[in-house]
Amino acid sequence: MNGPRANRRLPPLKALRAFEAAGRLGSYQAAAEELGVAAGAIKRQIKALENHFQVSLTERHQPDIVLTTESRNYLSLITEVFRELEAGTVQISGLAPDPPLHLLTPLTLANRWLLPLLPGFRRLYPEIGIQLILSRLRNIPGSSGDVDITLQLGASQTPGFRVEPLMRAVLIAVCSPACIAPGQHIGLAELISSHTLLYASATGDPWARWLQPDAHLLTDAHRLNFAIDALAIQAAELGMGVAIADRALVQEQLSNGSLVCPIERAVDTQVDWVMIYREEAATDPRIANFCRWLREQPR
Repeated sequence: MNGPRANRRLPPLKALRAFEAAGRLGSYQAAAEELGVAAGAIKRQIKALENHFQVSLTERHQPDIVLTTESRNYLSLITEVFRELEAGTVQISGLAPDPPLHLLTPLTLANRWLLPLLPGFRRLYPEIGIQLILSRLRNIPGSSGDVDITLQLGASQTPGFRVEPLMRAVLIAVCSPACIAPGQHIGLAELISSHTLLYASATGDPWARWLQPDAHLLTDAHRLNFAIDALAIQAAELGMGVAIADRALVQEQLSNGSLVCPIERAVDTQVDWVMIYREEAATDPRIANFCRWLREQPR
């Protein structure tokens, strides 16, 4: 067949896949892990694509991939093409789409840390569904066979499972800026006597732990108990009192000023938030991609 379409030269599919994965993930190594090749192979394929187009797709002399303005526009195009191609392949072959990733996590961790991050994961991996299974407890005693990944506070190494630390739990006191006058310096005794202490008893007594060795100050304190940490933190934002919170779970509120620390005191719990999954599941692309993405998130 003759004509313009017969003479059209499309880029090599392997090179396009390498470029799309590296550009989308922002890393040669991450692209290599996703495609099951070496990082050097990704770079060679991108170089082949540059030779095909006779144009630079990446900024030179960078430790990892940095796309040019033109190649970022091209990346958006081919990413969408690959998504449509995958959807069409599933449809025409009659294959069922991959099941969603079942993620068991404490409600407070999901609400205060994970959920604001998930849109970023969805942009990178729109084909991977996420089903959250929420627990009221920080320490989840166990999980069913339907759970792919568990996020929880602390865990011992268990045969057949990988336990990866994500971030250390550090306790701080937080409250609404309306509760503390600008420039006010407050001591422990005044903090305890003049404010309602907010906490969630389901996770023990965070105030006693934060105050050690001054827990005796709690004797005459006015306290308000909530079912979960997330509610205690929300009550603090509303000006109802002072809460003890895990620093990693209130970073956004501290940054935007909706919460402040009335007193500079941080207690390292010596316990990590961890990610747990089965050893044999480490090669599942859904789990491998989610775990790699989660490791890269701000703590």
